[in-house]
Amino acid sequence: MSDQVTDVLSKFPGPVTLNASWRKWARMLLIGMGFVVLSVLLVQSDAAPSYLDKLVGCSGIVFFGTGTVLSAANIFAGAGKLMLHDAGFEVASLLRSRGVLWRDAAEFKVFSPWYMPKRSARVMYDDANEKRKTPFQMTIANWSASLFGRNAGVPDTYGLSADELANLMNQWRERALK
Repeated sequence: MSDQVTDVLSKFPGPVTLNASWRKWARMLLIGMGFVVLSVLLVQSDAAPSYLDKLVGCSGIVFFGTGTVLSAANIFAGAGKLMLHDAGFEVASLLRSRGVLWRDAAEFKVFSPWYMPKRSARVMYDDANEKRKTPFQMTIANWSASLFGRNAGVPDTYGLSADELANLMNQWRERALK
């Protein structure tokens, strides 16, 4: 067990707040900015005179521009957080927050598809509380369960590896349910 996990577990029953990795969001910001620049160049270029090329360029500006703004907001607003406490955990992002009780969350496992780099691994779990989900959320949960074997996931690793985060959340859950 890593020192970070041991340190966080020593603060049980919390609350403890873990912040999203600013490095991940900085990487997303730079990638988005690069694609915005390429899209602007495509729109302004004489080499792309067709209507379709201009449309693709404008679509790229809107799509990657939105991603760039959201990435910057996550960096500077410090929006991504995971809060652990004795009753459950709460995941907060830029526009919303969602709490899950420990009794509703099944074992946390790492999902790492073979085609993605290890740093893209995610922590997945089963959320047993179906009552609070809208029909759209149920569709996403069913889709997630069929693809990943779990119906819910944690959106970031909050400065830990996916294995460390899954270990931390499993141990926190075990202590909370005693």
